[in-house]
Amino acid sequence: MKYTVENSELGRIEYDENFWTGKKLIVIDGKPLLKQSKNIYQYNDGENVKTVNLMGSFFSGVKVNCEGVTVEVLRPLKWYEIALSVSIFALIMVWGNNPYLCSIIPVVGGALGGVVSAVGVCLYLVFVRKEKPLWQKLVYWAGCLVGTFLVCALLAMTLLMMLM
Repeated sequence: MKYTVENSELGRIEYDENFWTGKKLIVIDGKPLLKQSKNIYQYNDGENVKTVNLMGSFFSGVKVNCEGVTVEVLRPLKWYEIALSVSIFALIMVWGNNPYLCSIIPVVGGALGGVVSAVGVCLYLVFVRKEKPLWQKLVYWAGCLVGTFLVCALLAMTLLMMLM
């Protein structure tokens, strides 16, 4: 996902982090930064070469520090966004490991259910990352929850059909 923020001292800061691979790209005033080490980048503003320290990640929020100037590029997740994302994963794990609930609607649990629910959690976090009203975040959560549950149920029914 790509995030952009304006700063009076540094100008336009663009931050792009691939959610799946974690690869990061930072551009300040249209100039891409050169990676020196894991979180240290070099910024050449035309006159000087400055050191830029990248702090945080997609989950904890991202701040850029360029020689004493710190700019928040990506806000940290709020507690309820984390709680809602964990509930998607928890529903599948509890339902998939409970024989009574699986007798009502079979759902894959274990590793396969964990992978499917992890994808649902990741999609939810990508959707709610931008500033949106709470009701819209709840709609995204419900959609990801229902979608994850349906995929796990369809996988379980497909596996049961293959065993019969």
